[in-house]
Amino acid sequence: YLCNEFRLIFLSLEAVAQIPRSKTTEIHDGRFKTISHARFWTYCLLRFLRACIAAALLYAGVLWLGYTTSISDLILNAVALGAILEVDEMVFSALMPKKLQLKVQDLEAIKVQYGRMRSQVESICILAVLAGLLAWSWFTIVDPLGKTMELVKQAHCGGHQDFVVGLNEDQKMTVGFMSVPFENSTGQTLTQLAIDDFIWQEDESPATYITFHRDIQRFQRYRTQAMKEASMEHSWCADFDGFFADGNSAFSDIADYYRPYLMSARLGLGFTDNASCVSMQHKCDDEDGQLLRYVCGRTCCTDPLRSPWYKVPHKGCPAACLADAARGVSGTLCQESNITMNPTWHKFWDHYPQVLSAELGLELADNSSNSVAARVLEMVNVFKTYGCPALNISRYSVEVVMSTKWCAGYEELQAPLAPFCPVTCGCTNLTDPSQAPAGCPEYCSAPCEDQTFPPINEEVANCADGAALGWCVADEWVQLCPKTCGACGA
Repeated sequence: YLCNEFRLIFLSLEAVAQIPRSKTTEIHDGRFKTISHARFWTYCLLRFLRACIAAALLYAGVLWLGYTTSISDLILNAVALGAILEVDEMVFSALMPKKLQLKVQDLEAIKVQYGRMRSQVESICILAVLAGLLAWSWFTIVDPLGKTMELVKQAHCGGHQDFVVGLNEDQKMTVGFMSVPFENSTGQTLTQLAIDDFIWQEDESPATYITFHRDIQRFQRYRTQAMKEASMEHSWCADFDGFFADGNSAFSDIADYYRPYLMSARLGLGFTDNASCVSMQHKCDDEDGQLLRYVCGRTCCTDPLRSPWYKVPHKGCPAACLADAARGVSGTLCQESNITMNPTWHKFWDHYPQVLSAELGLELADNSSNSVAARVLEMVNVFKTYGCPALNISRYSVEVVMSTKWCAGYEELQAPLAPFCPVTCGCTNLTDPSQAPAGCPEYCSAPCEDQTFPPINEEVANCADGAALGWCVADEWVQLCPKTCGACGA
């Protein structure tokens, strides 16, 4: 574009130089007869200034475009450079009187003689100038810039990237851990999605995924709050989705506060925005389900016979819900059945090696006879085969790595096994309930009595009548009449 501008400048000077010069300028029938010396040199000066402007734009434009790294910016900047050279044409069209514009348009073109040799030499010269400009811009701007960008990329993205480090201020020691490789990660993080959702929120309704606090102290407190602290905060046990049930206005004051917790739990586990705690309960036993256990405490944490993994405040189960589980519901029996046939029991032991690997960072690939892995696998097989009686063997009564009693549980990882094995764990037939071993549910210490009920038919008016007819084989009747059916302490 600028080379064409230089070509037009020189052609116009050559054409004006053909006009005879005199003291005055004469125009006849749109053709210059003569041109004054003052007008001639003024024209030459203006064309020289235009050539200088074009040369400055050429130099500045090469630098400007050379250092532009975005394709879209490159196109916009190139168009902007071209627009600068059109400014004089736009000023002429917009501000010059129309009569004068018509006179200029009526001027007869001045012919410039072009020979074959001149045309070819001129084209070769222009081509050589363009090649020189391209070589100059490449070797002085583009190539060095590309190498600099490669160095920057290497400095920021080269080498090992899949790790996180931090400084232990007390020990002055750098610690770290290996993170998930970038190529294995998909989509945005929960925080990124929460920010994007709030940025484009048009109304002033509460944020969907972010809990905002009124002052910096509360912000810092809740930003660093451990899950155990959150699980111990409130004295009630509830599923948070009940706060938003239709017609439920009793919880309107706290619904907005707990809404981000529920929505984040749904989003973090890949559920829809209207998923209920019941529909999400299959994730209650997962390692990454701590927020789900917190917002769906009644569904996830109140069943004493659910998988004990992660059913502790450290992993999201509210303390009030765990207390409800210890108290049991009406009719909960403190008894041991054939636990080896219980799917939950097998699931618990199948997950044992995985939990150790995920939570404690243990490598369980070593299967030598004295290794931790071998002892873990041995314990899994023994408990899946023999059930609760294996707890009576000292070798198997405590966990391999943490040396905690299975019956009592581990407060940072696992709920007690006592609800599954109350007899083996010593929770039954206690003369003093206060002497119950750690981990025993409260319902094992409650008096074992038959429930009262109105006569069922002419033959069965109480528990003894039903037992005489052999009804104790049914679990429903055992729950109704545990003392008569001999289920107390069984």
